Amino acid sequence: MEKHNNAQSIRLLPVFQVCGIDYEVHVDTLELVDRGNALNRIREEDMEVVGGHLEFWFDKQMRKPYHGVVLPEGRATSDFEKVRLHSIEALDPEGMLLLVKQGKYPPQPEWFSDLPKVEIDGTEFYVDQASFYQVDNPWNEIKLLYGLHVEQGKHVLYYDPNIKNVPLLAVPIQEYIQESQMQTIKRFEFPAFTGEIASKTVLKEHAMVIQKEFTRKVGI
Repeated sequence: MEKHNNAQSIRLLPVFQVCGIDYEVHVDTLELVDRGNALNRIREEDMEVVGGHLEFWFDKQMRKPYHGVVLPEGRATSDFEKVRLHSIEALDPEGMLLLVKQGKYPPQPEWFSDLPKVEIDGTEFYVDQASFYQVDNPWNEIKLLYGLHVEQGKHVLYYDPNIKNVPLLAVPIQEYIQESQMQTIKRFEFPAFTGEIASKTVLKEHAMVIQKEFTRKVGI
């Protein structure tokens, strides 16, 4: 059993797999720590922000991020893999709540809980004009700017229930679905937000329309 850094109670830290290797999630330092060697740490600053998410190249032999621009001599391309994640904070909502209680991280704004909600595949999300925020893990944010696709004049959101967010893929979503045997990714069509939504009434109306589409569960 591991002790959460700077926490008063002892708890198991969540684990995030990087190329099959278990890394503990340390939200207090925004790091992923190799369970087999605590000296191997992947820091948030080792990652690049791309399209609203984080990604980095991982050296599977050294078990560390790789920052080079060319392949090292004597190494194969298969030794390296691109890793993608939405955020470190979203991987450990319990740890984030501890930091908020300790005054080490700002709480959500008071108006946050006044936002309307929608349910996506059994998980509730707050809705505003730009994002969906998971109710019991508000650090897990579906950013519509990057998550929405336009297909044949329709706005489409692909959703992965395993991470409760849009999938982060190296290939176009349709290509992935055709090649993959996994049928977990779900497809939803709904009206996109256009312009500024100034009133809660209008925002709630949008949420009601969106909820109908999520309830209908348009499958792939």
